[in-house]
Amino acid sequence: MLAREIDLRSSERHNLALELRFSYRFGGMTYVGTGRTRNLGGETVCFEVDQQILNKGEVELRIAWPFRLQDICPLELAIEGTLIRTDDHVAVIQIRRYEFQTLGERSFSPVASCGVTCDLAA
Repeated sequence: MLAREIDLRSSERHNLALELRFSYRFGGMTYVGTGRTRNLGGETVCFEVDQQILNKGEVELRIAWPFRLQDICPLELAIEGTLIRTDDHVAVIQIRRYEFQTLGERSFSPVASCGVTCDLAA
């Protein structure tokens, strides 16, 4: 595993500070929060979080993309990945899957991304 981490650290990354929301499951509960990307690469995303992530599992990110589809429709980059490192308020995931998705106007409104932890389990 150490050799793989070294490979990931040497890959090209782009320093981008983009708003994001994240979610993950732990102990039968879904946790959500907000943050900001530090850098994105072809295999990893490093990001700041508003709360510490509790486990090393699957994480979903939704990143507000700075460009619009055909200069009209807002986009977000949806990424699913595995948490490979976390300390205090910084986390890194290894990307498993990603896609751009179109949005409504209020997707990143202050109410929708207020940084609270919620129990969404029924």
